[in-house]
Amino acid sequence: MKTLNKIILTSLIGLGSFGKVDGQDTNLDSLFDENIEEMNNLENSFDKYEEIIPPKYFSERVYSENLCINLNEKICYVTKKNEKEGIKDLIKICNGDYEESWLYLPEKQIWYEIGINSDSNSVKPFLPRIEKALEENKDVKELIFYHNHPSEGFDQPSINDILMLMHHNCIFQNYKIAGKIITKDEITEYSLNSKGKEKSSGGWWEYSYFSGRYDDLSEYLNIKCTPNKFAE
Repeated sequence: MKTLNKIILTSLIGLGSFGKVDGQDTNLDSLFDENIEEMNNLENSFDKYEEIIPPKYFSERVYSENLCINLNEKICYVTKKNEKEGIKDLIKICNGDYEESWLYLPEKQIWYEIGINSDSNSVKPFLPRIEKALEENKDVKELIFYHNHPSEGFDQPSINDILMLMHHNCIFQNYKIAGKIITKDEITEYSLNSKGKEKSSGGWWEYSYFSGRYDDLSEYLNIKCTPNKFAE
């Protein structure tokens, strides 16, 4: 239980977030040192993660016809529509100023908003929301983690995006997992290759935060960028 709670906590602080990081080849030590002291201070507080996570993040579930940016942490949205129609919504969202993240279950054609602390450069997927969605859909085998970048053209996964993908593969090892970034013009899909899956199965994501460079991490990925044919 202590290990699980530690994973949940890292979803809230800077170690676990989608988003852009200036200088993609920056050493990861410099990116995450500011969070080390916070983690150490909380090391003895993992008995119940409800005591660590602010109550506002355990949000009321609200059903919505369309995917949208949500800055109200007291609620989280669920949308029932297929992937094509969801992507159309995300394209419209890219005209805004915030990132948001969703878990899409293709076998059920349902989207769960999972992001908290959204701003123009990052959004943090909140693990308890993901776990709740999977508890309600125990028969699914495939998870797609979507987030938008409010930009145009091709946008490669950031260091944070890659580490979050490794994070999810480490926790949810019985699922086929992919990440997708939506911009106004492109859809970038990224997933772990066989080398990356081997690393993540051993809990590699935990120590990968503190060593390596972008090029080192990207060798563990399959990345495919396609024009966004649903763009208007």
